[in-house]
Amino acid sequence: MAKSLQKEKAFTLIELMIIAAVLAILITTIVIVQKSSVIRSKNTRILAAVAEARKMAETIYLKEGTGYTTFCNNGGGFNSLTSKELDILQKDIQDNGGSVVCWASGNSYCASIELFGDKGFFCIDDEGHFGPTNNQICTDENAVCP
Repeated sequence: MAKSLQKEKAFTLIELMIIAAVLAILITTIVIVQKSSVIRSKNTRILAAVAEARKMAETIYLKEGTGYTTFCNNGGGFNSLTSKELDILQKDIQDNGGSVVCWASGNSYCASIELFGDKGFFCIDDEGHFGPTNNQICTDENAVCP
């Protein structure tokens, strides 16, 4: 009889539900933070490739003697036939979820790169622009970033 009068030590249903809710909030927070971290790291890789492509454009301009014409597949990406490095940069951008639209003529070029995760676009051109934009702005009529 003494045993039945003792209070058993155990978690109540409400306590278990509170623990489950706290764990769910912690897991959700971790997933959200990790997702934004992945987006930032992919876009950082894309921007590093874009900075390298910008250097390649100037190298092509100085070496080729035909200006920037071999830098782009007009309306497509970088001209991977021009150099293996441009091909590698193009693949790196694509592997990280980005895409490139590039236009070039003798004395000008414009490349618009879509960033990963709907984070907008990034634009580079022969006039030294290197920055974010709201839309894909490089076309055959417009070879300059805003």
